[in-house]
Amino acid sequence: MRDLSHVVESAKEEGIDAALRSLGEEAAAMGVKLRLRYDDRAIALDHIQRSADTPKGTGAVVMEALCGIADQCRMRITLYASEASDTLLGYYGRFGFETDPRGDDEAMLRRLAKRRPRSVSRPECGDDVELPAHR
Repeated sequence: MRDLSHVVESAKEEGIDAALRSLGEEAAAMGVKLRLRYDDRAIALDHIQRSADTPKGTGAVVMEALCGIADQCRMRITLYASEASDTLLGYYGRFGFETDPRGDDEAMLRRLAKRRPRSVSRPECGDDVELPAHR
């Protein structure tokens, strides 16, 4: 299985745009479909799916790299799970995603998960990176 630490490190050197682009290319080469967008506050994980012939654990490697990039850049990650099974939400919970069961439509909000950035010793691509409005 590929090591994607170089992609996480690229967020320091090249910024978030290049890091996310590189992650998308690496994920595709590994057999993982990944669709992301971001603004100046958060990365939205729109889709992640491992192909049937891709080894188990490959999606987790991609998720860990995505979380590493978000941590380096001090950005939240949001996702909306199309199926809010306890198994799927538990899987995302392994990466630090949390759901918010408040509100009128608890079923919908349960599917919305957010991950706050974790502290890194030397965040490099925070406030000094210009980000486009949306990707």
